[in-house]
Amino acid sequence: MRAIIAGWIIACLACGPVLATDTVTTCGHDDYPPWNWHKDGKTVGVCAEVAEIVFARLGLKATNDYIGPWNRCQKYVESGKIDVNICAFVNDARQEYATFTRNPMGINEIAVFVPRGAEFEFDTLEDLVGKRAIMLNGVSVGQDTDAFLETNTTLQRLDTRLQAFRFLDAGRADFLVTGKEIGLLQRDLHGYRDRITTLPEPIVHGPLHISLSNRSPYLDHLEDIDRILAEPGYLAMVDDLLDKYKRIYLEENREN
Repeated sequence: MRAIIAGWIIACLACGPVLATDTVTTCGHDDYPPWNWHKDGKTVGVCAEVAEIVFARLGLKATNDYIGPWNRCQKYVESGKIDVNICAFVNDARQEYATFTRNPMGINEIAVFVPRGAEFEFDTLEDLVGKRAIMLNGVSVGQDTDAFLETNTTLQRLDTRLQAFRFLDAGRADFLVTGKEIGLLQRDLHGYRDRITTLPEPIVHGPLHISLSNRSPYLDHLEDIDRILAEPGYLAMVDDLLDKYKRIYLEENREN
């Protein structure tokens, strides 16, 4: 794994400048491992490391300082106080104040978690009609999917995935919609591996994009960022970073 990451970085050294002299302010989700989480005053994870690598190629140092919860990150990008949201889904509200890369920096599957033994057939959203759903407060999985779930299921909003797992395990809901990677990590950490599983098909196959504030002086670097994200070996590097940060998160948070 380290060889692939290092190999991609070394292969790219001839593609552009690598001496980071100026600083670009960055932020990301504060609790979405392995993509992002905060630790010791920094945002860490796959998106944070990608930002460091990509902006170093452009002669910029990504700060990746932890500036607070997810909503604050988005507000700071909107105001121009922060230059870059290091990874997020594209939606209409965010496009009003930021410009997104054409190429995704990664793909984040949104999964349907269910109690083991209570799996059901899921191919389209219509298969969820009438069921009891859970989503987390403040989370969107896309405007159309959000609207469908709010209209066609009995939707409960909870504060944490641990609460959601407890609801599923107690039979108080039929399914939870959340990111596959973070859901599996926290399911295992909280001891629900043998009692909760995912359905085979994701509910959303979501590309994550880097976005720059429309007020940022670095907005003209967007084409260069897109070029880097399209280079051979980039996606393989992201896959290896996912493995790396899953392991790190589990090691840091495993209950004794």
